Amino acid sequence: MHNFWKVMFAFVTASLILACGIASAPSTTTPPQQNVATIVAATMQSYAAVSNPNDVVYGNVSLIIPQGLATNALAGTVPALTDTQQWSPWDVAPGHIKILVDNYAQFSNQDAEILVYPAQEFESTSDMVKENIQRLQALENKSALLAAENMPSIPFFNAGQVFAAQMQMVSFEDGAGVRLVTQYASGIVPVNNSELFYHFQGLTNDGKYYVIAILPTSADFLPPDETKYTIDSPTVLDFPGYYKPNATGDDFKAYFKAVTDKLNTVPPQNFKPPLTTLDAFIQSITITP
Repeated sequence: MHNFWKVMFAFVTASLILACGIASAPSTTTPPQQNVATIVAATMQSYAAVSNPNDVVYGNVSLIIPQGLATNALAGTVPALTDTQQWSPWDVAPGHIKILVDNYAQFSNQDAEILVYPAQEFESTSDMVKENIQRLQALENKSALLAAENMPSIPFFNAGQVFAAQMQMVSFEDGAGVRLVTQYASGIVPVNNSELFYHFQGLTNDGKYYVIAILPTSADFLPPDETKYTIDSPTVLDFPGYYKPNATGDDFKAYFKAVTDKLNTVPPQNFKPPLTTLDAFIQSITITP
């Protein structure tokens, strides 16, 4: 469903190194026509284990994995992809750091990952990123409301944000941003725990780095996935596409509003993993100049 599975995940994951405190890797620029996987591998260095396996340090980025959230992380440098390499527009990006959270607490169709981009370089490659940064700045300056229409979107997903719940500002050591619970889709599908995730976007205080986090979470009242169920007595929280042959746009609009409203009533600590734990994970991020 998401294009990043097809391109970014395929070549990055194969080359990532287990990172429980990783030495800095040299940066590189991806020349056209070269094998990207080979270039990724060339950027990586071996590392020495540290005393605390929950401390992750890679390049100028460090963070602490909260107890029970995961066992460790994989980190690497993703080389720049430019339009001269004929990638899809949503794949074009400058070189950046990618951290995959390993043995994550919640099963999902999404990876648990944190990405750190050079903000000005990324902004120059994408109108969407430029708009995201403007939205983040407006939210931080309180000139915009915490509302779904003001949320930044994920630039490398070939899909759209279906809804936004549990919106809240979150600060980290060197910056701040906004988090929400959401689901992305390229069609009309039910909200489900295989695709629900905690999404964070933020900027460092100096404006130099742009952070995106995608961390799966789940809510007890949602179905485990989008598989069709037999519904004898449907409620407003049941997907109309499963019980109403002639469902209209208004039916689906009412469904997504009902699910969003319900998600907003769930205490943050009752999500799995808890939103409070994921907030703490984001708050632990440190990005040095």
